[in-house]
Amino acid sequence: MTMGTDNRTPHTSTRLRPLQITWGLWALFYVMSFVAFALTPPTGDSFVRGLNRLVPLFWLQLAALIAALYGLYLARGFRSSFPRWWWLARIPIAVAVLQAALIAGLVINAQTQKPPPPGPHPPTTKPAPATDPSSP
Repeated sequence: MTMGTDNRTPHTSTRLRPLQITWGLWALFYVMSFVAFALTPPTGDSFVRGLNRLVPLFWLQLAALIAALYGLYLARGFRSSFPRWWWLARIPIAVAVLQAALIAGLVINAQTQKPPPPGPHPPTTKPAPATDPSSP
């Protein structure tokens, strides 16, 4: 047995390079989605003020999801030789699923909340004066 012999396939670092680039792109898109949301000034009037900030957030999150799915696709080739890379490739997908579950939970929570009880309303009309039943 020679020293320094490794049972891995040759050129492992070159095989891992596309996966590492994909993970870097995922991290870049994911972080940039929140940075773009924070740095975009809200515009618009009334109810729609600030909705322009959501467009870059959603597009960059979509790009991050596509990069995560592509990274998982690339990592499937390492399932038997490097199972650690296969499991690490699931982290971006898990982050996306947790983020979607959080948003769904917030929406469900908002939909199931009871509105506060209404306060006492002032009468809309003046009450009619009481009449004496004995008078005609």
